[in-house]
Amino acid sequence: MVVFEEDVGIISYVNPHEGFIGVVKQRYSDFIVREVSLNTTRPCCIDSIEFVSTVNHDIISKEHVSCDEYKLKLIELIGEENVEKLILLQDNGLRQENDEMSVEQQVILPPEQDKSRRTQVHHVIRELFSNLQSEMLIDTESSSIKQILVSRKASNSDSRKRASDDQVLSGKERVRKHARTERDSDRFNRLFGDEQDWKNGYVHAVLAKVNVDTTDAISRLSRLLHIGVKYIGHAGTKDKRAVTYQRISVKGLHGAKLAALNQHLRDMRIGNIGASPSKKGLQLGQLYGNRFTIVLRHLAVQNESGHEQCVSEVVSNAIQQVEANGFVNYFGLQRFGAGAVPTHEVGIKVLQGDFKEAIRYILTPLDPSIDNPEMVLYEERKNTIFALTSYLNGSISASECLEKLQHSRNLERYVLEHYSKDGRANDHATAFKCIPKNMRKMYLHSV
Repeated sequence: MVVFEEDVGIISYVNPHEGFIGVVKQRYSDFIVREVSLNTTRPCCIDSIEFVSTVNHDIISKEHVSCDEYKLKLIELIGEENVEKLILLQDNGLRQENDEMSVEQQVILPPEQDKSRRTQVHHVIRELFSNLQSEMLIDTESSSIKQILVSRKASNSDSRKRASDDQVLSGKERVRKHARTERDSDRFNRLFGDEQDWKNGYVHAVLAKVNVDTTDAISRLSRLLHIGVKYIGHAGTKDKRAVTYQRISVKGLHGAKLAALNQHLRDMRIGNIGASPSKKGLQLGQLYGNRFTIVLRHLAVQNESGHEQCVSEVVSNAIQQVEANGFVNYFGLQRFGAGAVPTHEVGIKVLQGDFKEAIRYILTPLDPSIDNPEMVLYEERKNTIFALTSYLNGSISASECLEKLQHSRNLERYVLEHYSKDGRANDHATAFKCIPKNMRKMYLHSV
């Protein structure tokens, strides 16, 4: 369903000048949105993607370094043969998870007495191998011999086993483990400040994105950080087909970890990261407004008599009228969504308590080829439309629909993952609650 201005009450204008038409958002860079926070008049931007500790002022996260550069650095530190062993360890580890093969799960690197080189080895391994971890191995007979032990990170089952093993540790072993944990905590506090402050606080930053929906962006961050979307706050939803800058907050996360995320992001960047944790996170509506830079292309003017007019003359007159008299600040059409069912229609059903119909509206896919049969849809779009339509008419189950959907369909996945669980096929109210809170509010705010 296409929503027009008249459908939502946009029917009156302050100025009588001749209107003109044009194409907006032909390119992503034609529509730039910068959020303005409540405590400043400066629009959001990214001045730096580094994290600088307020304790020792060291730059913790640098610009993105390619995997090839990391590999060359590691070869320089530990030799090509040992690097190949680590690659094999990671590959075997991945195969073991899939094929349940029994393989070697650790590599001991040659002794290294230089502490700075050991530190570099730890850092490069952490950046290059996502499922490996490194730790110090000190010879019990000669404490001067220090080696690095590299092993696979524990899976969930390994973690549960380790937790049960901890329960049977002797008193002496518990003391040693507790002392090691305290040393790690002291080192963190020395580098970054009080560790507990970061765990209980919020790190604030600026998120820049290109052609990415805000909900999709938050979902990506939550997956990469292994935290729930409820721990990532933002003040407002920004346009998808645009270049946007907005503030975000993340609970219980250190700023250095947020900065390190940049090398894993596509079409997004995180910068201006707070040097110290804040006591409060962001909530929907906590902004002064947005600053827009918009480019209109292919302008055209046509009066009622059908004669073409000079575009520059009409546009100039329109700008003068707006500067002199202002304009009615309507809620734009984007507030009512671009889906098959307008956002405010979903909100009305929610207010009526009809969650079954609200969910049906949310899952109904927009098929532009219905109104324009000549339109050619991408294969992915056609598959999405077919999967959601098949689920709504009862042809396939929620689980089958999930298998057919692409990972970018985050909103639908939240709902379908709930329905796919045993005994929840008719639990529509809880299914609606599976949608991120900020998005749920948007349905109500549009009414």
